[in-house]
Amino acid sequence: MTEDGFVFYVIDYYATGEGRTIFLVADRVYDEKSKDYLLESIEKWIGSYYIKGLEAVTKEKFFGEYGHLVPETIAKMILNRQAPGLSFKQEFHFSF
Repeated sequence: MTEDGFVFYVIDYYATGEGRTIFLVADRVYDEKSKDYLLESIEKWIGSYYIKGLEAVTKEKFFGEYGHLVPETIAKMILNRQAPGLSFKQEFHFSF
């Protein structure tokens, strides 16, 4: 968790013939209960198959490796600490 309460999660799934699926989550947590609730909501959103690949990452890794996928407005809100109630969840699927 960052100093402003944000946690960052990534699932980066790749399989031959299936393509690549990336799930990004940036959300605020205030205590263990809110963190548990967030993790439950992520599993409901993505399902039990993908949840196995869930990785908690630092803000630096989140924006360093996946920042190009985050809308500019959302990134600015997080990085400038202007997002008191922001809950960002995004899914990308690339077929190739």
